[in-house]
Parts: sequence; structure tokens; C-alpha cells
Amino acid sequence: MRLDSRVRVADDGSALFAPWGRVMRLSSAEQAMLDEDTVEVVDNESSRLARHLLDVEFAHPRPLKGPSWSDLTVVIAARDEPELVQQLVANLPDLPVIVVDDGSAVPLTCSGATIVRHEHRCGVAEARNTGLRAAHTPFVVFLDPGVVPGPLWVEAMLAHFADPDVALVVPRIAPLPHRKRWIGQYEAMRPTLDPGRRECSLHKRKWDYSVPTTALMVRRQAVVKVGGFDGAFPAFNATDMCVRLAQNGWRLRFDPVAVMRAPARRRCVGGSSGALRPVTVRLGLCD
Repeated sequence: MRLDSRVRVADDGSALFAPWGRVMRLSSAEQAMLDEDTVEVVDNESSRLARHLLDVEFAHPRPLKGPSWSDLTVVIAARDEPELVQQLVANLPDLPVIVVDDGSAVPLTCSGATIVRHEHRCGVAEARNTGLRAAHTPFVVFLDPGVVPGPLWVEAMLAHFADPDVALVVPRIAPLPHRKRWIGQYEAMRPTLDPGRRECSLHKRKWDYSVPTTALMVRRQAVVKVGGFDGAFPAFNATDMCVRLAQNGWRLRFDPVAVMRAPARRRCVGGSSGALRPVTVRLGLCD
């Protein structure tokens, strides 16, 4: 575990100062655990210090190793869009993939993936729940059709689950370039799903941010325990999931090293091709 680059050590190592107006005092035993800007978790005492540093956002995890690729299943919830589904699966070598066909007009087929079909449309939340039930690995990553994974995204996201209290990890969502549509050009300059380049925990403070379901990795057992995705939130079921996981004591992380590129959203939530309908959902991320 490493201190945030903005945190300063003062008073001969007995105090930590953060520029967002917070001070943390360290006991002599805790000072001995802090080697320059790093804490290595080796026993219960160092574990408690590391957990506190994480909870007050003074430090970030640097696990030496995490779960393996064999512990991960990819779930893609899709309706129609066979070309985008096949392109995504082709970019996921060496990973088991489950495609949940949510009532496509023409049943989806996809080489390199297991297809689970809903004969009638059930909605994206229930499609993800179907994929969650079909997966048998400890960790599941949900990806939307059209997503283009960046390099090292699996390693970056999986590493967070070395912490047994982490239930969900969100990557950085960057827009795919789009020259013809004005919304695509705007997204490229100010991505609405981009909280920044600083890693942090997700929590219910700080500032408004809607957690995208475009790409997120979860601890399967934790999500099952809180009841999976709620279809009452057709557009913001990942934000709702984060709230319920946090209420049950789980930790949630945002990792900007893991980058996913996605198309600009084609329409606003709850609307069609007509007027824009702004939506605000409160779930904070630290900056």
C-alpha cells in the first residue's frame, strides 16, 4: 500500500497531511510500519493501519499479486448488434465469455462464447443477472457491446481483489473517436463517464457521479448476496449496486490504469431521439 502522492509526512513521521484538509496522527508503532511512503501488510496491526489509510483515502493499494485469469468470466448482455458482440469477443482472448441474448429479433451466434438466450426481452439488469448465475468463477466482468478494452485491464482490475473486502472495480471509460456526430466530439473533449485520472474509492460523498455499467468487474459472491442487479434501475443499476454493496460493508474501487473505450451514448436516459432529459444520480468519487 502506497501513500497518495498528495499526502505529506510531517513532524518526524508522526503526522500525515492531505491537501483536502485532513490530518492523521500516527502512533510510534504505526510510524515503524510506514517505510517512506509504503506500508506492507504482514500482520493484523499493519492490516488495520492499511485499512484505515484506505478508508480515509490517504493511500492506495499496491498488491504484489491478485487472482488469476482463470478466476474470471466475461458477461456480455446484448440485444441485436451481432457485429459489435463478435468484435468484443474477438478482443477477449483466453477468457471464458458468456453472451446473454436478451430477446434479439434474430438469435445471436458468436464463435468463442457461450450463448444464453432470453426468448423475450427482460431488460439489461435481468440479462446481467442471468450471466451472473451462469458464471461459476469467483469474479465476473460485465462489458457492453462496442467496448474496446485497453492493455493490461485484466491485471489492473483483478489485482484489487487481493483485498478480500473489495467487491467491485470500475475502470476508466474513454470515448471512441467519432468525427461525424457532435455528441461524439463533445464526449471526446469532456467524457461524461470519466471521473478523472486519480485512483480512488467509490463512496457516497464528494461529488456526483453515475457509475457506468459499460464495464465493471465484481466479486460474484458479494453481488449475489445483495440480490444482483435491480431492474427498477434500467439505466443506473450499477450505481444502485454500488450503494447496496457499500451499505453491506464492501469496498469499491476506481482504477484509471484499466482503460475501456466505448462509443458515445446514442441517447439520453429515459428518452428517445427527442428532447434531452438530464439525470443526476448521487454517488461520489474522490478526486
